[in-house]
Amino acid sequence: MTTASRIGTLPDAASKVESAREAVSNAVDTLIQQLESGKSEQLLSYLSTVAKFHKYSFGNVMLIMGQCPDASRVAGFRTWKTMDRNVKRGEKGIVIIAPMIFKDKDAKKKPRQLEEDKPIVRFRAVYVFDVSQTEGEPLPEPDRIDGDPGLHLAKLESAIESEGITLHTVESLNGADGTSSGGTIKVVDSLSDAERFSVLVHEWAHELLHQGKHVDKTARPSKVVRETEAEAVAFVVSHSVGLDTKSASSDYIQLYDGNKETLVASLDRIQKTACTIIEAINDHDGNDGPSPSRNDNTPKPPIPPVANEVQDAKPEIEVHELELSRFAPGEFCYQKERTVGEGDIVSSYSADKIAFTNSVRNPFTWKGQQWIMTGGKGSSIQAYRLVHPDAFLRTATTYEKRTRDDGGEAARHDPNGFYDGMTVTRGKKTYILCGPPVKLTPGKAVQTSLFEIAQQHTR
Repeated sequence: MTTASRIGTLPDAASKVESAREAVSNAVDTLIQQLESGKSEQLLSYLSTVAKFHKYSFGNVMLIMGQCPDASRVAGFRTWKTMDRNVKRGEKGIVIIAPMIFKDKDAKKKPRQLEEDKPIVRFRAVYVFDVSQTEGEPLPEPDRIDGDPGLHLAKLESAIESEGITLHTVESLNGADGTSSGGTIKVVDSLSDAERFSVLVHEWAHELLHQGKHVDKTARPSKVVRETEAEAVAFVVSHSVGLDTKSASSDYIQLYDGNKETLVASLDRIQKTACTIIEAINDHDGNDGPSPSRNDNTPKPPIPPVANEVQDAKPEIEVHELELSRFAPGEFCYQKERTVGEGDIVSSYSADKIAFTNSVRNPFTWKGQQWIMTGGKGSSIQAYRLVHPDAFLRTATTYEKRTRDDGGEAARHDPNGFYDGMTVTRGKKTYILCGPPVKLTPGKAVQTSLFEIAQQHTR
């Protein structure tokens, strides 16, 4: 394919980012028009795309779907070369949005001496290419399933129980296949393994989205929307592991209640929750033995990396990457300002505070993205990406708003992290902490664990 079908013309200028964001908005408008006319094909296409690219943001999923609806695996030009594949001559890339961090030429200056209007973080359009636009060595296929969830079911059950949720298998639930009640999930014993997998994902989605202790039940969407969100999450997760989703219901139309913002928020929740569940399944071994489709002694081929939205962008200016010794948590400073200093962002000076005892520590760059450590000592140390508002397509918040109603109880149980979406400012500069966070292993393993886990989050 030479030219991906596009949702808009993206110019070759600095306005690419804004044009890409407009393209996302236009794609949502098109989706709404279809839903209003009683059609759900576009929404099902979005959910199928999320299943293939669950680590990509809502906006970038919309961009990929709009430009290349049949995309199955995307990566940047250089990433494809590492897999012994080359982009075919004449192919046009798929535009997504990624941050660019510019090297600080005045790193030795103190934070307060830096120019207020000096650009530090920008966002620009970068290009990825679908596998169909490349040629070269064949790629090993991911370990997928056809009709039988196999080991994935055991992994799913193990992941649910590791979250402190009790699983019960019962004879009857008065006509329902499953229920969730804030810490307990029940499913009937008459389900096939594939049905049990889908129902468990559906009910776990309820736990994460609507039933958990951290959920503000006074602000929940309607019951119809809640059920549709949970079913959409089950669709995405089932599709991602290869289960049949052809019987997906047109009831997904009910996600739209006439309000564009609530639809976008709902689609964002679906993407984030599906990502949480998919990664939890991947992180668990399961307890029911090997998958029926694969013998224990059969070597599994390495799965090629998914595209990194940032590392595939060729920097126009050299990225400033801090030396390893700077990763150790430093002393606090600027306690009264409760902000992240502009100098800290590029130079890893000692940390500012957002508020009270919740500290933001040494910012650093890794593979073109900004990260900031938060939390206290030991296992509570975490790192969040620091992003520019232009690339944060969800609704940002503040520490005060995050903790106003319940003292931060809901935020502390948010699977995307306490600081997710929280704004930090200095002067007229505003940045946003983006989860889910990377949890750091204390001691000497901090540096190693950061590199290993951050790589998963930035794919």
